[in-house]
Amino acid sequence: YSFDKETGDLAWSQTIGGEVYPGVAAADTPKSPPSVYLGTYGGSNFYALDARTGSVRWTADVGGSVIGAASVIGETVYVANLDKTETDGFNVANGQKVWSFKDGAYNPVISDGRLLYLTGYKTIYALKPVSAQQVSKKKKKAAAKSKEKGSGEKGKSQP
Repeated sequence: YSFDKETGDLAWSQTIGGEVYPGVAAADTPKSPPSVYLGTYGGSNFYALDARTGSVRWTADVGGSVIGAASVIGETVYVANLDKTETDGFNVANGQKVWSFKDGAYNPVISDGRLLYLTGYKTIYALKPVSAQQVSKKKKKAAAKSKEKGSGEKGKSQP
């Protein structure tokens, strides 16, 4: 449900597949319209709704029940599922999965601007975010180092 902030009247309502057990996350990011993000208990879908109209912007299968609120940090919305105890990150604009971590269950992540703190099933993790550009650069360095190592060993004689 969404209510008009001036009158308190019902602005819109949306029926989705399952019970909305957790709180919802709402965000207006530079690359997506104002949106409401929520998962369901007893289902496996995670939803992005248009905050103005309630229409479904996108859905994603998270593989199990969501019992914690999602977290929006930057252009990524994070959600954990209880069944598989893992956390996924989705692009807020299109719902494409951009990140996954093999632990999680409740309210998934917070950030202090430097680190991403993830609530696992039994552990809290401090993760250092990296950009796609940083990952690509690291892969290129590793490939070059591997080539270097491989070409150096070809000239060596075996005993």
